[in-house]
Amino acid sequence: NKYGILNSRKRVLLATVPLDTFLTRYIKRGMECNCDTAHLFDYFSFNHSIYTAEEARDLFIDRVSDEASKYNNVRLNLAVDFFRVQLTTDDYKDKVDKVEKLIRKSHRIGDNDIEATTLENIWKESYYSHRYARSFTYAQQLEEALGKVSHNYPYTGMYYIQIGAAYYAFKDYEKSISLMHKGLSY
Repeated sequence: NKYGILNSRKRVLLATVPLDTFLTRYIKRGMECNCDTAHLFDYFSFNHSIYTAEEARDLFIDRVSDEASKYNNVRLNLAVDFFRVQLTTDDYKDKVDKVEKLIRKSHRIGDNDIEATTLENIWKESYYSHRYARSFTYAQQLEEALGKVSHNYPYTGMYYIQIGAAYYAFKDYEKSISLMHKGLSY
């Protein structure tokens, strides 16, 4: 399908573009934060193995942080804070505390896109840490946050489908089907 072809091209481009080039293209031209912050998350995801070494990880965070500060971009600074927590915090409780602060900060400044991305991350982190009740609470918060994200937030459909799958696991089939249909409409 067309989406799959475009997504494959994006993956190849993101996996082969050096960080400096990426930052030049997506930040210096003036960030459209809804999409470009998502692309920054994608860039990190596709190049994760490069940034697992502590030195490379710190370079990545510092470079993005410098660009965010240079252009006084509050939203990108939130993304940097998110990366810093994700890449440098191993303890679950410490990570939850830091992520919840980021969620509150995102909510306070009205950045629903970063709030949704952060909620999705801590939801999965909780699930994979076998904290299912807490995980489900984050899924419910994410569902609420998705109602407030910008119209071009790239993960809305995917997150609704994932939340629908969580409701399915809890045997709430009606809610599950409703959310999956909603996700497929994006």
